[in-house]
Amino acid sequence: MSGPLQIDETSVLTPGELVGGRYEILELLGGGGMAVVYRARHVGLEHEVAIKVVLPAVRSLPGVAERFLREARAATRLKSDHVARVFDVGTLDDGAPYFVMELLEGRDLGSLVAERGPLAPREAVGYVLQACEALAEVHGIGIIHRDLKPANLFLTRGADGLPHVKLIDFGISRLDLPLSSSDRGSLTQPAVMMGSPRYMAPEQMEDAARSDVRSDIWGLGAVLYELLTGDPPYDGASFLDIYAAALRGPPAAPSTMRGSVPHDLDAVVLRCLAADPAKRFADVAELANALVPFGPVGSETLAQSTERVLLSARARVGGPPVLPERLATQLEDRSRRSRRPNGGRRRRGALWLGLALVGALVAGGVRAWSGRPTRESGATRSGTGAPAPKETTQPAPTTLAKPAPAPAPSPAAPPPPTTVATPEPA
Repeated sequence: MSGPLQIDETSVLTPGELVGGRYEILELLGGGGMAVVYRARHVGLEHEVAIKVVLPAVRSLPGVAERFLREARAATRLKSDHVARVFDVGTLDDGAPYFVMELLEGRDLGSLVAERGPLAPREAVGYVLQACEALAEVHGIGIIHRDLKPANLFLTRGADGLPHVKLIDFGISRLDLPLSSSDRGSLTQPAVMMGSPRYMAPEQMEDAARSDVRSDIWGLGAVLYELLTGDPPYDGASFLDIYAAALRGPPAAPSTMRGSVPHDLDAVVLRCLAADPAKRFADVAELANALVPFGPVGSETLAQSTERVLLSARARVGGPPVLPERLATQLEDRSRRSRRPNGGRRRRGALWLGLALVGALVAGGVRAWSGRPTRESGATRSGTGAPAPKETTQPAPTTLAKPAPAPAPSPAAPPPPTTVATPEPA
């Protein structure tokens, strides 16, 4: 995370203060319009964590504190290694809700682009694919993030030392459940708009309650656009300017701003940014499969994992499907299509090998038939001849001449590979 900041009037905690009887506040790390984040130390375990606390102006809104805690508790169920882990939730003495999460070392993607400029397409796609896997579980248990932006995708290092993306900031997410009338009234006012307009879908800007998984698809498209070009897809002097631009039509294709961006990748990005939610990718698994051709090595594996995580998360919570019931079939079809080029080659190879073996066996049978001694001599069934294989079927009538069986394949030779493709388990 970024370096320490001077504590000012927006802070609600001070260094040395004990939160929840076990977290000692060390310093303020940062903050925004919704909450502030502190570095803290668990006094019992002696390891550092991050604590996020909702600001007084936000928690005064009807229902916000309760929803914040409900969503934070839901986030504790997340298992993905691409999501910042939430360890604990609670309220301060003054009623302010907070949650405790892992302390990350690294930088967010917004800072990375600000320093380096646009990223190489494969690198950018690789980061977004990791975000897709994170959101698969988030969406699967019924949470809509609603604030996807480069600053909320944190780039750290995995156990293997490779770049590893973590989805952070669930402070304004919501469970996919109906809002109360008071929530709906307060959370749709422009003065308390939740999210970042440059990365928000039009329907979310109109009414926060209308956002769904496709709103997060828009957010991922906006993130990928900025990673590729260095700029968000829409900008303006005000919220209304950005909203109007998003409704007018698609932004300039990324390839027109950077020649290294493949034209086919343009279509994927712009589909994410369709003003009509029905024209976007239906879920992160579908988006991940579309991104595979443009990502780094291992992208196909990551896309397949995204599909499995999405289905597994929904099964784990046993909740209503986020998408129509045919989702499982659609995901299996996508996975099959994404594997078809290699699978096709494997099946064709198996077919040719099978035909070659059949040909060899037929040729051997013909030679055995043409050079076979008479039944009376029995030279090839006894004495110095090769022993005949044991018959496992009903013998043919003795009045009919029966050709000698073809030689059995060598025991050392492996059996021909199967030509039947079975789908991977969800």
